[in-house]
Amino acid sequence: MKRIGFIGLGVMGAPMAANLLKAGFKVTVHNRTRGKCAPLENAGARVADSPRDVAPGADAVVLMLPDTEDVNTVLFDQDHGIATTLEAGQVVVDMSTIDPASSVEFGRTLSAREVHWLDAPVSGGQKGAVDGTLSIMVGGSPDAFDRCRPLWEALGKNILHVGPSGHGLMLKLINQVAVAESLLATTEAARLIAHSGLQADKALAALRAGTARSGMLDLYPEKMLQGDFAPGFRIRLMHKDLRLAVNMARTLGLSLPGLQLLYTCFQEAEAAGFGEDGTQGLYRFMEKHYA
Repeated sequence: MKRIGFIGLGVMGAPMAANLLKAGFKVTVHNRTRGKCAPLENAGARVADSPRDVAPGADAVVLMLPDTEDVNTVLFDQDHGIATTLEAGQVVVDMSTIDPASSVEFGRTLSAREVHWLDAPVSGGQKGAVDGTLSIMVGGSPDAFDRCRPLWEALGKNILHVGPSGHGLMLKLINQVAVAESLLATTEAARLIAHSGLQADKALAALRAGTARSGMLDLYPEKMLQGDFAPGFRIRLMHKDLRLAVNMARTLGLSLPGLQLLYTCFQEAEAAGFGEDGTQGLYRFMEKHYA
C-alpha cells in the first residue's frame, strides 16, 4: 500500500494527511475549500479538483468528513462522487464519525462493486492527529484491515479491529459518551474551583492525584480557567456525535439519562453560538447560561 487518496482536511484531516506524507506515502488530497490543500501541496501532495479525481491509482481512499451526509455526497454524488471512479480491489477507509447504520449501507453498496469498506473512526483529538498517536477503532473485513496496516501505523498507536462493518463507529460513539460525561464533570469542577477562592494549581494537583483523575481533567481545566477555547474538537461536532449516540441508544432500546442530559447541554451550547469553540468552551457556555 503506497498510494493514498485523502478527502477532508479539517483540524484532524490535515495533520493526518501530513503524517502519511512523512511516512513516505504518495498522497492525493481534496478538500471542499481548496486553500486548505496548499500546505500539503507544498509538502509534496497532489491536489485533486474533485473527489472523483482522488480514487484513480490509489490503493486506499481515506475520508475524514464532518457528518453522514458529507460522506454520502463524497461517495455517491452523481457528478463528483468517488464511487464513479473506484475500481475493484480498492479500499475506502472512512475515518469520519457518522451514523453506523448508514455506514453499513455504504459498505454494502461498495461491496457490490468489489470495493472494500472500513469504518475506522479515531480518538485522540487534534494532538493525537498531529503526533500520529490516534486510537483507531476499525470495523469491516479482517483482510482489508490487514492490508491497511501501514496506513494505521502512520496515523496511530492503539489500533484495534473490533468487528464487522459498523462496529468501529459504535465503539467510537460509546467513547464519545464517556468523554462528554467526563468533560461535564471537569467543567463543573473547574467552575467550583473558579468561584471558591481555592488556588487552582493546588486544587487541580489534588484532584489529579486521587480517584477523580481523568483524561479530561488532565487536558482542559487550565484552558477553561484561562479562557482558552480554541478548538481541538469543536462543540458542534461533539453535539453531532452525541446525537448519533442518542439514536444508537434508542435503537438498542436503552434509556441513558446522562447521555440525554449531555446531548441537551451541547445542543443548547451550539444554539447559543458556541459551536465553533473547542469542547472546553462548555465552561464558557455554562458560565453565561447557568450562573
